[in-house]
Amino acid sequence: MKNRHYILMYFGIALLAASLACNFTPLATDTGNEATAQALATSIADNATLAAEIASTSEIAQVQATATEAAPAPIATQAVQETGSAVEPGPTQTVPAEIRGELTLYGIDPAQGQLGWVHPPLSLEVDEYHGTKFESEFPLTVAKDFVLTSDITWDTEYGGSGCGFVFRSDGKTGAPSQYMVVASRLADGHVFFAVMSQGELVVGKDFYANGIDPKFDATNGSTNRLTVVGQGMDFTFYSNGTKLGEANPNDPLPVLALPDPPIRPDNMLDPAVAAAYRRELAAHRALINRLKDEYDQRVRLWRTVNKNFERGFVAMGVAAQSGRTQCDFNNSWLWLMGEQ
Repeated sequence: MKNRHYILMYFGIALLAASLACNFTPLATDTGNEATAQALATSIADNATLAAEIASTSEIAQVQATATEAAPAPIATQAVQETGSAVEPGPTQTVPAEIRGELTLYGIDPAQGQLGWVHPPLSLEVDEYHGTKFESEFPLTVAKDFVLTSDITWDTEYGGSGCGFVFRSDGKTGAPSQYMVVASRLADGHVFFAVMSQGELVVGKDFYANGIDPKFDATNGSTNRLTVVGQGMDFTFYSNGTKLGEANPNDPLPVLALPDPPIRPDNMLDPAVAAAYRRELAAHRALINRLKDEYDQRVRLWRTVNKNFERGFVAMGVAAQSGRTQCDFNNSWLWLMGEQ
């Protein structure tokens, strides 16, 4: 059981890191679950003309001012379902009862804040090894304290593929600093949170969604509602309204969990059995050394880099292990708490 937990946790982190411009080798074992999956991309996709400003701007305040000038006039929230168009409510926009009720479920006072946007239905698809795609109708919306939520329907060829969010991103295409969360069908359903600083994966945390949320459905074609509540440096994650857990980028790193060594067989007098055992033992020792080296490197990063991102951009995305992967996002909205 210890080995299984190790495999899932480190494969999940590797899923996030596989091609996120980090310098770590994949954190997986030789059990066939090689770290071939890729999670959230290193930058917000430039799906709109305004997204170019994200990559070229270093000052959040300047981008926020630009976004304010470029923002369309608010329209009725109901138009999302009626016309499929994007909605960016203002401070005086009427908040639908269903959103107010969901905010209350997450412990958020609907009177304290405003809708950042209500997103039209979004379908993202890739059909390539480690393919990724990320979009938002509001690429310049800046979020500080927030609630971000969406109904996510997945259609994936591999369980390691996933769907999720990028949030509080600085939008730098080469070496982004941002937080990410991805839901995956891996091992009956896991949700992974990761912190990236200047393109480096610093730390990740795994939530076994299927074991916590009785409604979580990991089957292909199913729909789950993924929610992130960010308040300061504390993030709370929900699936289908059930709290999965919390994470803070400054939480101490967990003690490195190492897999158990292979069990010594009873019939070591058999040359073939003894040779096979020695090969397994050598592979185990090599894996242990690699994991220790990677863990030491991660500890050094965790101690030295900035992990606290107060505000930034958000986007929804798909990340494929391989083959065709489609993520459909519906009933998606962003709530902004307090002053942004």
